[in-house]
Amino acid sequence: MCESVKSGKFDVIAKEVIEPVMQKIYEVAFDCVYNTSGDQLKLFPLNVKEGLLEQMDEVIGHLEERIGFFQSASIIAFACGEDGIKPVRKFHQMTEVAIALRNLIKVKDDQIKAEFGDAKEKRAREKMAKTMGF
Repeated sequence: MCESVKSGKFDVIAKEVIEPVMQKIYEVAFDCVYNTSGDQLKLFPLNVKEGLLEQMDEVIGHLEERIGFFQSASIIAFACGEDGIKPVRKFHQMTEVAIALRNLIKVKDDQIKAEFGDAKEKRAREKMAKTMGF
């Protein structure tokens, strides 16, 4: 096996960065159940909060409109000798963050739905096998 895999190269970043970030996203963006495992309270997401993805789309749309407005205004500011592109960069960066968060939430919601669907299908197959006497 590869040396980097044996050493748990990504364990630190997974535990110290990714897990706390995802727990916060679960807390804010998902309907969750709580589970105490040992000393810690853990959240397990069930589904994305109703209307959240649509609201994120509205925010992204608004930010994209602001980029267009400030791109137009930057020409005037440049003509006046100022850095007119600074607000454009700011809104562009905010848009990228909003899109990334929306995509992360959507992908996690899709993953949860797939896992629940798989579990439901497995239970149905087990029930069918039991009914048929296997």
